[in-house]
Amino acid sequence: SNATEDVAALYPVRFDRDQCVVSSDDYFCISSNLSTLHNMDGTYYAFSSAAPMWYKQIDFCDSAAGILEGTQENDLLLWTLWDTGSGKAMAYCELNVSNISASRAMNETVADTRSELLLQPEICTQWSTQRGFTYPNFEIDSTFAVQYGQQCTPQCTPNQEAASEQICVSGITSDMHAVFEGTWIKTDAIGSVYGTPEYQLSSSSSVANLNGPLYLWNQGELFPEFPAWIITDTNMQLSIALYASGYDFYMYGFCRSLTNSPVDCQGGWNLGYVYGWFLDYNIHVD
Repeated sequence: SNATEDVAALYPVRFDRDQCVVSSDDYFCISSNLSTLHNMDGTYYAFSSAAPMWYKQIDFCDSAAGILEGTQENDLLLWTLWDTGSGKAMAYCELNVSNISASRAMNETVADTRSELLLQPEICTQWSTQRGFTYPNFEIDSTFAVQYGQQCTPQCTPNQEAASEQICVSGITSDMHAVFEGTWIKTDAIGSVYGTPEYQLSSSSSVANLNGPLYLWNQGELFPEFPAWIITDTNMQLSIALYASGYDFYMYGFCRSLTNSPVDCQGGWNLGYVYGWFLDYNIHVD
């Protein structure tokens, strides 16, 4: 995929490593036991106390951006959970105002206006979530939860250990992407912005490379506000030089995070297809 065109789309919310932790009185934890939500589960904070829109908190391990948005059409209220990287909905819930008395968690009157109700996504109980790799494929999800006033348990360890000399990539679901499996060896290259390392797929891996070597490095070294571990067929130095000269480089996969090693990335590994990206939760990087 064309890196110049894709990079901004992956990050509608820019990453600032000094502002990863946010503070707001309006937040909740979104989770599901039946759907991956394309990695859009997490703690969401309000953009404004008066706007039905919440953004996913990012951290060093997972910088994938998500938005929960509330809209209305006459008596129908709709909440949609968006993966802003792909521009696709991962969950939604509809609620008719006429049925509000049966859906409210607390004994409140229906005197609230529609706009006020939109600020309370936790009142909607019948959510549908995206399942599997085929899109769209929504099913009712009884395990989907919007827990108001609660933060999801942090999964990221701020102080990451030094990157290992080699890593192993395995478990890729798609046969066409099996080329990425194998042992990746750390090169001598170190990024000048965040000091992250570069890896090269070993030539002794069981599956032949594409048309040459494959590299794994963090594009935050080129785009500091858009960190992600990316798989390319040009190394870090050459990719940066190409971009500076007005040329493109191509990436075949990415995981959005700013960790010392791709092993610690929790942003979800996305692999490229002709028509976009798919999130492969079976990939193991260790």
